[in-house]
Amino acid sequence: MVHQEKLSKTTFIFFLLSSLFMAEDMNMKILKAFAEIGQPAKAKDVAEKLGIQTSKVSCRLAPLKKKGLLDSPEKGVYVITEEGKKLVQ
Repeated sequence: MVHQEKLSKTTFIFFLLSSLFMAEDMNMKILKAFAEIGQPAKAKDVAEKLGIQTSKVSCRLAPLKKKGLLDSPEKGVYVITEEGKKLVQ
């Protein structure tokens, strides 16, 4: 018989909030990297600057664009918007 441990409601909420804060922290790091680069860049460029895998950056670009924090002048290339710059200042 396999013992399954149920998470308490408090533990579940803690893990959920921790995940959300980590995701927002990564989004801020990505935005700051775009601001520092100062020109249109690819996910690979930002990932190299941050020392992380490209996939960890690329999966966040569309949501950041949807929020108006990044723009995409051409396919696969992104630039931080004025709204994004205000957020990282």
